[in-house]
Amino acid sequence: MNPDSGATEAPTGGQQAATDGKAQARFARVRLLNEELDALVGDSGTRAASVLNKASFLAVTAGVIVAASTAQLWTTAGVVGVCALVLASLAIFCAAAALRPGKRLGLQAQRMVDLYMDSTKSVRRIEAEIVRSKAQVIEAHENDLRNRATWVWAGFILLGAGTILLSVVYALEVIGK
Repeated sequence: MNPDSGATEAPTGGQQAATDGKAQARFARVRLLNEELDALVGDSGTRAASVLNKASFLAVTAGVIVAASTAQLWTTAGVVGVCALVLASLAIFCAAAALRPGKRLGLQAQRMVDLYMDSTKSVRRIEAEIVRSKAQVIEAHENDLRNRATWVWAGFILLGAGTILLSVVYALEVIGK
């Protein structure tokens, strides 16, 4: 090819084969990434279920502590009993924050149909774009999951502190009698 001529030459058979080989290798990588991202979606769903189960457990156990805190009128160290009640109530708030409904994090079917149904893009190009979208969705889901897990951990810390305070109040009540 003469750079001064301004004309482009058609690729030779060897150049075309090299280009096709690179395209096929890229397409194979896209397919592999697509499969791996699908596996990550499944793993992320399992972790999300685990976090939500822990948040539900937190809500129930914090409710038990609230019930125990209000079951009787504490005559000894009443302020500590109230603190236990407040901490257990805050733990319930943390559980509620972790269990809150979130917005749909994912590829939306109608959007994909609108984008690709009548597209002039090649199948390879569409699949590469879908893989990129899946990666963004997984990242958003992981961020949401981390935030929910943080609420659960904070709730368990509050629940532990409330339980300790309730035990202290109970012990002081028993010793005081």
